[in-house]
Amino acid sequence: MTNSTELTKLKLTILELIEKGKGRWSWYELAQALANRDVAREPDLMVVLHQLAEESLVKEYVETASPRDRWELTPLGFQQLKLFKLQTWAKSQINSIAKPEITEDIPIAILQLIDDFDQLQDQVKELEKKLAHLV
Repeated sequence: MTNSTELTKLKLTILELIEKGKGRWSWYELAQALANRDVAREPDLMVVLHQLAEESLVKEYVETASPRDRWELTPLGFQQLKLFKLQTWAKSQINSIAKPEITEDIPIAILQLIDDFDQLQDQVKELEKKLAHLV
């Protein structure tokens, strides 16, 4: 994760749900899905959604045919979630007593993630510059 964006378990869960909804879920569908997750629900879902939007990890849009809101990951949000999943996987491998799961495509995936991480760092720097100009 970046220094400027610390993701809590609730924020990560919401990012995962937004990814699962593929930009088609409103806050209502997100709330329904969140109810089935074992995660603290403080602060309120809408507060967290707006925090994630301020951090440029998600964006809200309203469909033209319906007044319902929809939430989707931004490229930065997608990368943050991808990095978190990589960290989780790496920790599971380090902490695993059993032989680590190693397949032939892991080196390729790691190289791709390194490239993605570099791009993400560049995007975060750009966003931090933009935010500095706004303040």
